[in-house]
Amino acid sequence: MKSKLLAYLLLVLISSELSYSQKVGLSFGVFTGINLSTNYYTYEIPDENSDASFRNDPRTVFSIGGFISASFTKNFEGRFQLQYADKGGVVEINVLPSQNVTSLTRTFTNTIQYLQFSLLPQLNLSIGESLDNSKVFAIAGGYFSTLLKAKENIESETSLQNQQLTTEKKVTDKLNSSDMGLIFGGGVVYKGFLIEVRYDLGLSDIVKDPDVEKVLSISNNSINFTVGYTGGF
Repeated sequence: MKSKLLAYLLLVLISSELSYSQKVGLSFGVFTGINLSTNYYTYEIPDENSDASFRNDPRTVFSIGGFISASFTKNFEGRFQLQYADKGGVVEINVLPSQNVTSLTRTFTNTIQYLQFSLLPQLNLSIGESLDNSKVFAIAGGYFSTLLKAKENIESETSLQNQQLTTEKKVTDKLNSSDMGLIFGGGVVYKGFLIEVRYDLGLSDIVKDPDVEKVLSISNNSINFTVGYTGGF
């Protein structure tokens, strides 16, 4: 009698778990993409006798990763995403001392590599009942990144005899070991194939060097174009 009761309880437990799994609708996916990454600078020139202008340009960088999604209803799911993210940017600073005819132009190209974790609530709209695993969606969430390594390439040019100098250095120890921000975007899944566009908005000042912090703050921003595949289990 006890064995029959135990078997019945086990059957109920298994049935409940299967029902819950089907209700939640777990799925997984992989993706890769191209990102237009920029660094947003807030910079103060310590010399009051100098005038400066700035120009931000994006770097075209690469990302790859995977995710697990849990569908709680037909139109809502949550996605946990892990990716390798190459960030950074290109900034050009032109300094013209008011007491000197010699101008200085410096171009900083930053390469900053992260392991990025994202939690993305997702709102879905089905394309059609006849199209299995197809939908359009919108996402809004946040990310947390841990720094892997970073380097900076500096090109300096003066108007005096057109002098040029290029240097490259590792700056991993000059940056904070983590970054965080918000993510907004949307896309479409067609029969399991994913196309997505999103914007990563960095909220952290990634500069750690105390001397640099006095005159400079930097945050990460990027527009991401992603393709991938999502399946189920």
